[in-house]
Amino acid sequence: MSAWYVLSALGFYPLSVGGTDMAVGSPLFKQATLHLENGKDLVIDAPNDSAKNVYVQGMTVNGQAWDKTSIPNSVLAAGGEIDFDMGLTPSAWGTAPGDAPATITPVGGKAPTPAADRTGAAAGTASSGDGTNVANLFDDTSATAVTFAGQTPTIEYHFAAPRRKVTMYTLTSSASTTAGDPASWRLQGSDDGASWTTLDTQTAQTFQWRRETRPFTVTSPGYYGFYRIVVDGNSGPATTALSEVELIAGADDTSAPTTTAAVAPAPVAGVVDGTPTVTLSASDDGGSGVAATWYSIDGGPQLPYTQPFQLGGGLRTVRYASTDEAGNVEPTHTLTLQVNPQASGSVGGDVPSTLALSLGGSAADLGTFVPGVQATYSATIAASVLSTAGDATLSVADPSAQSPGRLVNGTFALAQPLSVDATDAAHPSGSFAALGAGPLTLLSWAAPASHDAVTIGLRQPIGAGDALRTGSYAKTLTFTLATTTP
Repeated sequence: MSAWYVLSALGFYPLSVGGTDMAVGSPLFKQATLHLENGKDLVIDAPNDSAKNVYVQGMTVNGQAWDKTSIPNSVLAAGGEIDFDMGLTPSAWGTAPGDAPATITPVGGKAPTPAADRTGAAAGTASSGDGTNVANLFDDTSATAVTFAGQTPTIEYHFAAPRRKVTMYTLTSSASTTAGDPASWRLQGSDDGASWTTLDTQTAQTFQWRRETRPFTVTSPGYYGFYRIVVDGNSGPATTALSEVELIAGADDTSAPTTTAAVAPAPVAGVVDGTPTVTLSASDDGGSGVAATWYSIDGGPQLPYTQPFQLGGGLRTVRYASTDEAGNVEPTHTLTLQVNPQASGSVGGDVPSTLALSLGGSAADLGTFVPGVQATYSATIAASVLSTAGDATLSVADPSAQSPGRLVNGTFALAQPLSVDATDAAHPSGSFAALGAGPLTLLSWAAPASHDAVTIGLRQPIGAGDALRTGSYAKTLTFTLATTTP
């Protein structure tokens, strides 16, 4: 009894030979027990199975509900119990997405189209170089044969449409024991039947028995409408015979390619300002691939498309289309654009390097210091900053070597240093800092500034215990505007 029948009678079937799963079918027996080689038993129960109850209503594996319509081989090999609930009518069991057995065909995809012999009476026309009728070589039976008068016949086949990419071919020796077998030959392809390209070469080949079919892989396959086998020598006899020739190719490509045009800058209502660049992109869903794309401008000659092209000003009409390797020609597309040309002219001016700082007065009056009274005396200086630099920094320094940072009266100096800050519109809140021997940064700019109004604040704290000498306390300060990026 065949293994497939036994498996089907148990309720399973190897839908994909060599796969890891069994497809679930309809069991034939109410109960069956398999004694596995690992010592375990696999029990299959279908108590309500009958000649009418052939539809699975539900299924459990070792007591657990099983919704898929396939089961791994590993589960069956582990033994256990599988229970089928059978019914009179089809059910919703196993109909959810993902319940179907695994398949090599993607969901929603095309069915597999394996390579096959594409010759035959309806597929094209067969002929020979010496006029011998070779129809029997393409009749799908090795019971017939064709005998050629010489040792170097030529067998030609012209596909009606479309062009095909032959990737393998077979030759079947004849039943004759007197005629020779081809021993050396060339498989050639052509687009017009006049200019031929050698696709495969075989030498010193032998056929071990009569009506032996031998397959050969094409070394350099391509899409052609004409194919021929040029026999360069046979096994020795004066005549040559064959029973069958097969030209094996994939599924026919009968779909024309699709070409799209992209324009940059993108047109608005068919109008482009400037010089547009047109890019053509072609694809071929039929599988043979795009062979060529052409275009023409304003009714001019057809040009092969190799790279994006530009259009000049005016009303422009572009026509374009593609052809695939199988010879399918796409209908011509038309692109009409109104191109408004543009020209560029530069305008500009130069800015000299400028870094300027002006003070509103030469002296700041802190007022009269009152001896023995703690107080802070304040004054301001108005300043203006003009900078064309990428950045700028305003700082103040006391260049004097005598008591740096403190006001002096002759040889006498105040006990506490002078404090300075600076503010502008972008930095309204300053921070007073004591002046010392080195430069004190007051304000910074991260961009050019034009007459930026700056207020420089001065504060002099005096304590009640600070001794004061009659006269004027003063210092000459140096304010510096500097940059690192002129």
